[in-house]
Amino acid sequence: MEKLNPLPIALFFLYLLVGLLIIPDYGVSTDEIVQVQHAEVQLDYAAKKLGIEDYEPYRPDHELETYNWRHYSMMYGMAATFIAEFLGYEKGDLRLAFQVRHYLVFLLFWLACLAFYRTLKGRFGGWQLPLLGTAILVLTPRIFANSFYNPKDLVVLAFYVYGTASLAWFLRSRSWASLLVHALATGAVLNTRLPSMFLPLMTLFMLVLQLIQEQKNWGKTLAQMTVYSGLSLLIFIALFPLLWEDPMSRIVEVWGSMSKFDWGSSNLIFNEWIPGDETPPWYIPAWMAITIPLAVLGLIVAGILLLVKRQALLLWSHKKFWQDGNERLDLAQLGLGVGPILAVIVLGSNLYNGWRHLYFVYPALVYLAVVAWQYVSNHSKGKWRKVFQALLYGNLAWMLAFIMIVHPHQQVYFNALAGDNLTKRFDMDYWGLSFYSALKEIARRTPDGEVARVVGNTRNCWYNVLYLPEEERAKIKYDFGDDYNGYYLSNFRRPEAHRQFIDQEPPHDAPYFIIDVLGEPIMGVFHKPAGGKPDASVDYGGEG
Repeated sequence: MEKLNPLPIALFFLYLLVGLLIIPDYGVSTDEIVQVQHAEVQLDYAAKKLGIEDYEPYRPDHELETYNWRHYSMMYGMAATFIAEFLGYEKGDLRLAFQVRHYLVFLLFWLACLAFYRTLKGRFGGWQLPLLGTAILVLTPRIFANSFYNPKDLVVLAFYVYGTASLAWFLRSRSWASLLVHALATGAVLNTRLPSMFLPLMTLFMLVLQLIQEQKNWGKTLAQMTVYSGLSLLIFIALFPLLWEDPMSRIVEVWGSMSKFDWGSSNLIFNEWIPGDETPPWYIPAWMAITIPLAVLGLIVAGILLLVKRQALLLWSHKKFWQDGNERLDLAQLGLGVGPILAVIVLGSNLYNGWRHLYFVYPALVYLAVVAWQYVSNHSKGKWRKVFQALLYGNLAWMLAFIMIVHPHQQVYFNALAGDNLTKRFDMDYWGLSFYSALKEIARRTPDGEVARVVGNTRNCWYNVLYLPEEERAKIKYDFGDDYNGYYLSNFRRPEAHRQFIDQEPPHDAPYFIIDVLGEPIMGVFHKPAGGKPDASVDYGGEG
């Protein structure tokens, strides 16, 4: 039996403890409230179809068959609602609903890190390289922050990792037990987002390549392909209530709806506002290039080039796709990491909010980075080896330092390639997490017994008011409107608000205080007493 090294075990439990302690520091993102509603509508439908008696609907005014967002599977959201119900949730208790989802998404990501570590260990052996790869995944600032609140993209990432880990086991063992586990993981990941289709496609592709290369075990392989496809589809349907009736036609309907999703806003990148339905081919590569830590980015590119070169040599010289299990898994990870990126570029998908829709490919890209690092470590000597080590470990140290310095706003990390004047040139806190920090600061500055009036026209700010602890929420009165008498909060997300802040025009001039990340503003708080002039006492730094 393999002896377990205590260091990785200790670090995983330390990460779990720290994560659970800092979850309350993060606010509510823009899409979380609609995710709660979507899940409740699907739960109502599921309860109705299952004939559950004494069930009180959450959303009796909505029917799933006519619901605008019926095409989104809410496996994760329904599970979160079920857990919240167990903890005493009642309709409208959004603070508990959000809390449960934040803890759940972090636990899903933590488990994904365990699965990722095991995948790396199966490939590289030992514990050093697996721990290095897992550290890169955890310490990438944007991934780190999103793992505490993102109810969509980080859920996809977690289940994609589970599916990838089960694929690695299946390819290694080809047992029926591993096939069943992999089919379960595939059915689950298909319930998260459409591009996760790459997991079953890559599974079947790898089996076809194995048949071509080995020219044997045709019966078993074809049987496993059939069972895997059928079982994955059944699990997908079972976890998606909309598909319980007329599943085939509704799958086509879901596919058509999700593949042409329209988003009616704009993205700010390189000082240019780009409509969401006019995303240029360079959009995703550009966002990845300026937000992945530089040393990691370099290793990812090196890993891709290394594997493409090796694959070409194998096909040219040996007429093989791989020579051993490690090379086979490398090929699968290459497809799982690079394939979805190429697909959205070729298909011209409507994308927005940075590259968050493709966060799920990042673990596979980190895997490729570890492949490159192993190659560099094995082929560099003396001074050059020390230089490469200094670059990587120095970058990791800065990633950790950045996470600690700017907490809890790691979601606006940029590397040196982005340049300066970031707030002017890029979307920053597009999901409005910093509303929570701003509201907590307003509550702190408001004397006990007094109530601060907060005005605005964004529901995201209101949801963060509801998420405040009771003693802080009692100090805030939120009014929808645009009279700006009181505290007005802005994350400069819309073009007009962004222009006004950059040009220092009302109402985005004379900020009362600013929340910034290393000097780059991400949230402005503007204070205008009723009938008075704006209070301007700018503080660039009180919130990290």
